[in-house]
Amino acid sequence: MAEQKTIQISTAIGEGRDGYVMASEQTEEKLSRIALLVKEPPDFSWGTPFRRRGYMHFDLSFVSERPVHSAKLQLQGVPTEIGFLSLMPDASFAVYGLTDESLEDWDEATLSWQSSPGMLADDVTLDPTKTRLLGKFVVPQSDPTRMFSIATPELAEFLNQDTNGGATLILVSETAGIKDCYVHGFASRRHPDASPPTLRLGLTKP
Repeated sequence: MAEQKTIQISTAIGEGRDGYVMASEQTEEKLSRIALLVKEPPDFSWGTPFRRRGYMHFDLSFVSERPVHSAKLQLQGVPTEIGFLSLMPDASFAVYGLTDESLEDWDEATLSWQSSPGMLADDVTLDPTKTRLLGKFVVPQSDPTRMFSIATPELAEFLNQDTNGGATLILVSETAGIKDCYVHGFASRRHPDASPPTLRLGLTKP
């Protein structure tokens, strides 16, 4: 009988990396190095520059056995002290996989909104020919700093289709609050205490 095993891969090991992008580089906000900040701003012209999305890359060279039969992405919510939680309802987040592997050589040190992979020419919409929805989760207003996760067949299938030894995931907020609403944060690989973005993979060992 084949042996089942589980391995963990985070953005902190191997060729892993993570970062976030902001629609405007002209704001006074200092880019966080310890958190991936994610926000869908109110639908007003002044809100657009504050849109933020997270990018995560996982080194799949550590996966010696295929196929992956189950996969879970874990993200640790962390406080950001940006905006007011009372102005942000329960928020839905979507995780997309970057399917165009030619775009996976992004550098977290130079990643910007304009250079972020998988974007259409409108600089807002993710390109459906280069990205794929893998799952969603909800961050409640009452508890934005716990562990969040998705575990879907789509995530496992996406990882099994990898051909270059790496996988990039994109984190997008789907819920807009009102002016001065909270900016959600998730621990990056540079956080001093919280766990970095992590994949838990169920494998079948021959």
